[in-house]
Amino acid sequence: IHILELPNMRTCGRCTEKGVPAQLPLLHVQQKDKWSCGYRNLQILLSAVVPKLPHDHPYYRPLPASLKRSDIGVAVPIPSLTQLQTFLEKAWTEGFDPKGAEHYRGRILGEKSQIGAIEVSSLISWLSLDSIVVQFINTEDSRTVLGPFVWSYFCKYGGQCYNCSRKSFNPVSCRTSAELLLHHAVTGTEPEAASCSCPLLPLYLQWEGHSVTIVGVQRGPKSDGSGFDYDLLVFDPMKDGDHLHKNLSRAFELESTALAVGPMLQPASQFREKDCQILMASVRPLSVAEREKVRLKINAVTASKEAILKLASGAPRSKEDSGDNLGG
Repeated sequence: IHILELPNMRTCGRCTEKGVPAQLPLLHVQQKDKWSCGYRNLQILLSAVVPKLPHDHPYYRPLPASLKRSDIGVAVPIPSLTQLQTFLEKAWTEGFDPKGAEHYRGRILGEKSQIGAIEVSSLISWLSLDSIVVQFINTEDSRTVLGPFVWSYFCKYGGQCYNCSRKSFNPVSCRTSAELLLHHAVTGTEPEAASCSCPLLPLYLQWEGHSVTIVGVQRGPKSDGSGFDYDLLVFDPMKDGDHLHKNLSRAFELESTALAVGPMLQPASQFREKDCQILMASVRPLSVAEREKVRLKINAVTASKEAILKLASGAPRSKEDSGDNLGG
């Protein structure tokens, strides 16, 4: 992914101070059914997270020996779909996401049931990894923030790098980072990006019926000069991973970004009439108190919350949020 870095594009890959790409392990996992996209995108996310974790990270505590780091430099397996279902049931047993547990009746192992961003977030919290669900819902005011938010994320406008291994950095929480990113996305401000060269983790994007993994974003001026259009670069579990790999390899050989980008692009404008959730994760471990807090209540924040509250209260709406179709 780092080879796609261009002036109008930001990706998971970052360049070091010497201009050398800082590669991020990233695995595309294909779904061969109509229901497992949530699990597959979680596996893609974990393929980037797990190699960055120290051996004493609390992530490993509840896991079986087969998923624990046995030696430095040895690849650590990513949990299988069955294992993820098992972990989710254990999380419910321990009181995580009680509404979700009630919805699925506490059982999901062996079931062909779709899961969404909330279930993924509760499972990540159970694994003691920091995360937050960012909602873009109900109004155009909220939904149109999605593109600028993703751009701000990949530009590292969210404060200090919470994935940074340099001791001089004090990792910030996902909530703090998400609130900063939303502020910059809504106001259009572009502060100085973080100075570290760490690669970024991908983002999990959910809407009704499907989910994908965002690995980058492309920005270009609108034809009328009124702002920017945003195209998301995504790993879609529904697409053939071998075909994607061939496109990326050929793009590297020909130094042609357009060849690789085409099949990965998803315009952010497609989501203006859809409710969406983005899950942003970190390698930062949750403290015992933080883990208990998110056990009782999902960590979430909503874009343009004021417009949504105004709509809910029945207050007069502006032209921007008066559409009849409030999305999925």
